[in-house]
Amino acid sequence: MMKYTPEPWTIDRKANLSHGASVLIRTGSIGIAEVWKTDDKISRFEDDPTAEGNASLLVNAAAMFKALEAVLQLAGDGDLPDNGEFSGAAITDIIRAAYAKVVERR
Repeated sequence: MMKYTPEPWTIDRKANLSHGASVLIRTGSIGIAEVWKTDDKISRFEDDPTAEGNASLLVNAAAMFKALEAVLQLAGDGDLPDNGEFSGAAITDIIRAAYAKVVERR
C-alpha cells in the first residue's frame, strides 16, 4: 500500500506566499505543495483559471487515488462492464495505467 499524507487537503490562500503568486496545499499545519500561477501577466493567483485548476487537482488527488483503488477492486482481474456507450475494457485499461503511474512514481 502506498503511503501519502492523510486527508483532508485544503488550499491555503492566506499563507502569503510569493505576494499572492501562489497558494499552499496543506493538511492541518503540514504543507504538502505550493502551486504557482501560470501566467506572469496575471497579478493574483485567484485570477488565473489554470492555476486554480491545478490547485483543485492537487487538493483532491488523495480522494481521486482512493476512487481509482476502489474501481480496481471492483474490476478485480477482469474489466468493468460495457455500458453501451463506453468500453469497460478501455476504461479499465485507462484506470490501471493511471494507478500504475502513481504507485510506480512515474
